[in-house]
Amino acid sequence: MINRAYRNRELTAEEKEINRERSRIRARVEQIWLDEYDIQKDKGTKYWSEKVRNEIVGKNLLYNINRYIYLKSLV
Repeated sequence: MINRAYRNRELTAEEKEINRERSRIRARVEQIWLDEYDIQKDKGTKYWSEKVRNEIVGKNLLYNINRYIYLKSLV
């Protein structure tokens, strides 16, 4: 859960940093689902065909491989 500031209490620097980290992770996770939604919308169908499903799996696999390579480079 994201920390929230109130009228009489601002966020501390630590709370801001926690919010930033959580937001960064949430944005990465949501991006995958938005890509899937865009694929579905482009196909103009409510139900996913096997071709669309394979395209989604391929994009998720590519994303995970790229993410793994990026995280390994940080270490």
